Amino acid sequence: MEINLPRLISFKTTQFTDMKEDYLHQIWLTKRFPSNELHTVDGRPLIIHQTGWHNHESGPDFFNGSIELDGIKWSGNIEIHIKSSDWYAHKHQHDEAYNNVILHVVYSHDQAVLIEGEEIPTLELKPILDSRHWSSYESLIKQTSWIPCESQINTIDPFFISMQIEQALVIRLARKSELLEKRFQLLGRNLQQLQYEVLAQAFGAKINAMPFVELTQRMPIKTIWREGKATSYPLLMGSAGLLEGIVEPDLKSMQDEWKFYLLKYRFDSMEKSSWKKKGLRPSGFPEIRIKQFAQVINQTNTDFSFFDKSIAELKQFFQLKDESGNEILTKGFQNLMLMNAIVPLLFWYGDYKSDESYKDKAIDLLSDLPAENNTIIQSWKKLDLKVKSAFDSQGLLELKNEICNYKKCLNCKIGVKLLDNGK
Repeated sequence: MEINLPRLISFKTTQFTDMKEDYLHQIWLTKRFPSNELHTVDGRPLIIHQTGWHNHESGPDFFNGSIELDGIKWSGNIEIHIKSSDWYAHKHQHDEAYNNVILHVVYSHDQAVLIEGEEIPTLELKPILDSRHWSSYESLIKQTSWIPCESQINTIDPFFISMQIEQALVIRLARKSELLEKRFQLLGRNLQQLQYEVLAQAFGAKINAMPFVELTQRMPIKTIWREGKATSYPLLMGSAGLLEGIVEPDLKSMQDEWKFYLLKYRFDSMEKSSWKKKGLRPSGFPEIRIKQFAQVINQTNTDFSFFDKSIAELKQFFQLKDESGNEILTKGFQNLMLMNAIVPLLFWYGDYKSDESYKDKAIDLLSDLPAENNTIIQSWKKLDLKVKSAFDSQGLLELKNEICNYKKCLNCKIGVKLLDNGK
């Protein structure tokens, strides 16, 4: 009698061409491999208790992992490579930061690795990887469309897309929060100067953002407060280097006023060439924006703070009107100021104060603002994605610029879902 035995699949013969270390990191982080009955390359039973904390800076790839080897628990760092020999190719043997590595995880084991004469326990992933998952991933990242999943994204439940947009938005705000914290420390923890500089950077937009920041550093807000709000415009224009050589009668008196402050404080003005006009409409020229910035700053005082204002008050702050009752800033520019200055400040302050209510206010403010309408957002809309507010548009900008452009599909809920659907 003939017995039909099930066909055995040999994982050893599976070909994983062009293996990526990023892929191995994600496989390890999510434990996307058969975790039962693992063995090191020398045959010892291995149990993974904690994969560790993913390190994106220098040093081992995963900190504070936990494993059990031969019934003994070990805690320490975990390093991942394509080949075992990469340990030596990357010169880790000369770096003490790697002396606490308890497990070497590799795609292919080709060489024993030693720390102080002792061989590091090594787990080879090649025999246990899911070939179909790798093939799907490889196919995805080889796409040359606007985003890798352009032809498939409409097959994903909108719930997962919404989750990814929110995650991308939080990552975007957290990154900005870290930058604000560094600036806050460099400013000697001066809260008013921080708000002043962030407002200025937003006023400069992409083209003149850095000149505006330099301007606020040359002309601190405390000097404007000391001299009086009526002096803000000449002080800022003079510091910007935009009063030299002027012939307009209405600016001549301001030039004379600036000369007085030059003698009083011995200011060092910026180079006029620092400011850019190319690509800007006249309403966005630096002279116009500086005048508007001065009018906004005139609403502040020494105890000024955005943080405890309501959303309605924050919106009203930028709704300035001239003598004829016309708004000084367009509605679109007001929204950009709220989005690019106030929202990051609120989110940072939530971190600074360990108070989630400020972060919630930042999110609520974004949800209350209209979405941007740039080329990236227009492209997302062509894929039938709903972009209801600045909450969505900011998250989608982050998704495109920081994940899709670098094909980090394994760091994206949409990409992970697509790959899981194909298994």
